Formats: sequence, structure tokens, C-alpha cells
Amino acid sequence: PSTWVMESACAKVRAASSATSISARMVLASKLARVNAFSCAVCETKFHLANLIEATAAHIVPKRKKGTDDPRNGLALCRTHHWAFDVGIFSLDDDYRILLSSRARQADTKNFELMSLDDRKIILPQNGILRPHLEALKWHRSNVMLK
Repeated sequence: PSTWVMESACAKVRAASSATSISARMVLASKLARVNAFSCAVCETKFHLANLIEATAAHIVPKRKKGTDDPRNGLALCRTHHWAFDVGIFSLDDDYRILLSSRARQADTKNFELMSLDDRKIILPQNGILRPHLEALKWHRSNVMLK
């Protein structure tokens, strides 16, 4: 993957990243969920009851490709959109708008609302330092998005 450096967005996340990957992922998930008010950044789906949270933390550059647990390498997504992002059905442009893969448009779909969200801006954290890193998004478009 292309190399890009992210300044520390939060000392707790940086400290957790040096711990086990499971606890670091939990910190990332918790941070992203709170930043997005426990909602999906794409569709705003929300379910939050104590520790039951539907939105999950999706890495933009996956851990297996040397992605970090920095919040700027993540998105809070519902499980459907997390899957769709991970397999490249969609990505985001530099203005944080949904880019639907041209191959995805060929799919046989039913009740798959992502197809109608092309070019829609995602819900972003108000704190700009926690927004997805543009280099991470560029990497995702080049390496994950279906061509």
C-alpha cells in the first residue's frame, strides 16, 4: 500500500494501538461510534441500547494492508454498508461523496438502498481532525473499489 502518515488524532487511540489489536479495534469502534452518535455515516441507521450498537468501525485501509487504528482510517458504518465498503461496492471521493462502483450498477438488487445514494455526501464528524484521511480514501479507491 502507499505510505501515508497520520498525526495522532487522539492520545488514547495511539496508546491503544500499541496494545493488542483487539483492544485497539475496540477503541476505534467506540471512538467512531461516539463521534457519529452511534449512526452509520452513509444511511444514518442507528441502534444503540447499552453495549448493543449496530454501527461498526470499518477500516479504510485494512489492518492486513498495514492500515492503522487511527480514527481517520475508519468509518462508522452499519453492517450492510461496512460489507459493501470492504468489498469495493462503493468508496468515497475527496469531498466525502459516495462513489458507487460501475460494476455494482450491474448487480441484481432488491431493497438495496445504497444504489440510490450515489454522489450523496456522508455524515462527517464535526471535529475536522477526525474526518477520514484523504490519502486513505485515495488508497481505497485505487485498491479496493470494484473496477
